[in-house]
Amino acid sequence: MIRAAAVVVVLFTTFTACAKPPPDGVYADLPFLDSTEGVDVNPEHIVLDMAAEGHRALPLMIDTGASFSVLTPGFAKQVGVSVRRTKNSPYRRKSALGRDVQFYVDTSSSDTGARSGWEIGVLGGNVLEKYTVEFDYVARRVRFLDPRKHPVPKEPAHAGEIVVPVQIVGRRPYVVLNLGNGKASFLVDTGAPFDLELSEKTAVRLGISHEEGDIVEGSNAIGADRALVTEVDSVRIGDREVGPSELKVTLADGSGWRHTNNAGRDEAVLAASFLNRFHVRIDYVHSRMSLVPLSAEEREKVVASLEGGATQARKVIDWVPATVRLAKAGLDVTVIELGQFRVDKAKAFGPGSKIGLRKGDVITNASG
Repeated sequence: MIRAAAVVVVLFTTFTACAKPPPDGVYADLPFLDSTEGVDVNPEHIVLDMAAEGHRALPLMIDTGASFSVLTPGFAKQVGVSVRRTKNSPYRRKSALGRDVQFYVDTSSSDTGARSGWEIGVLGGNVLEKYTVEFDYVARRVRFLDPRKHPVPKEPAHAGEIVVPVQIVGRRPYVVLNLGNGKASFLVDTGAPFDLELSEKTAVRLGISHEEGDIVEGSNAIGADRALVTEVDSVRIGDREVGPSELKVTLADGSGWRHTNNAGRDEAVLAASFLNRFHVRIDYVHSRMSLVPLSAEEREKVVASLEGGATQARKVIDWVPATVRLAKAGLDVTVIELGQFRVDKAKAFGPGSKIGLRKGDVITNASG
């Protein structure tokens, strides 16, 4: 849902006048925040407080797979944004970057809460495209760097460093990987969990078997999700072999491909748990990415942080169960926990009533 809204708004102006570049070329050096109740519970995701010093907290999930920054209505209200359903221009807040961050609030289904119950804000490509963005998974920090002073070099500058071109399309970075019997263009997506993900169509083109493995089924904000989890023996980036990776093949039978691909025919995502094997820099301005493999000791530290959470707890906002009006279903519901909804009202003769939903019923699994 957030991604769909983000794609629509990519043509709008994104920033106020540029902030004055800092002498050291570091606009901001921000720590990962602990996942907070009702915001994001996946430890692989990166949440940063983007608020300017002295201003109300603005914890946003950094999402290279989103072309624009978007907040759900319930989350927007929690961080002090006065949501107007008829507003067509971006909202803005002062940020730690020294300039206003602009974002939209997704009111496509409701102006009170997210349809999925997942109240969140994402920091997307309209912000990231101005910088070299450095992901330091060991120190658990993200640095926003001036690309004139901190470009990703054309050739590796450190031992083991991999430097590859990225294609920036719709403010989102794509990189070519070799696997199976061919290559594919992968969306670099810090907002997606897992290692690598392909649609069934792309897996077939690459000659990757999608008949052996574990079937996982679930749902997301867009609908049903049915996939086969397997492993690919070899993955190459540029001229470098980076070893085996877990692979998730989204099956056409039971779910549709849910990631908009702006770079061509391939339907493929390079996701968070692949990226966190490296020290990563994405230089949007010069269209290059640097990956420096972590040492065994560094990797152990990253894995420990994913299993145990951040070492310094920091609660940014409190979560309040959101009441949401699902107009097309003729329902008013309250999100009682992630993915579960209590029916508060079922409109007479509405779609919900017609299938038997009544006040007080609990929806335990919503799939589209």
